Amino acid sequence: MIDDWLSAGYKQFELRDSALSKSADFGLQKLFRDDTGKRYYITVYVYDRTRYPGYPWQDALPAPYGFMPTTQFHVGEEDSYARPFFNIEMNGNFTITEAEDWFAKIWELFGKPYYSKDE
Repeated sequence: MIDDWLSAGYKQFELRDSALSKSADFGLQKLFRDDTGKRYYITVYVYDRTRYPGYPWQDALPAPYGFMPTTQFHVGEEDSYARPFFNIEMNGNFTITEAEDWFAKIWELFGKPYYSKDE
């Protein structure tokens, strides 16, 4: 399943601070952009369930990895350092395409707030 994310253009990276990275084992990230600039990044926190005590639990055989995609949308003036932002997380069962489609819809709902615009 990790290969599916890598094939979809995500880059794997190591996490340094467990508390800040939601206790995930490592991360995946992909930039979404267009001709105007950077729209947003999707960062995926990856959890290696095989490392958890008692895996697999009871008679169930959960997938060995759990994925929690998240993004951050800043609203207001692009060059303002005090502009508010929203962290959006996705949990549950979904495909990569479904996750990307939902984040694109939310980006539009927020008024298409660019992470940064090209000069």
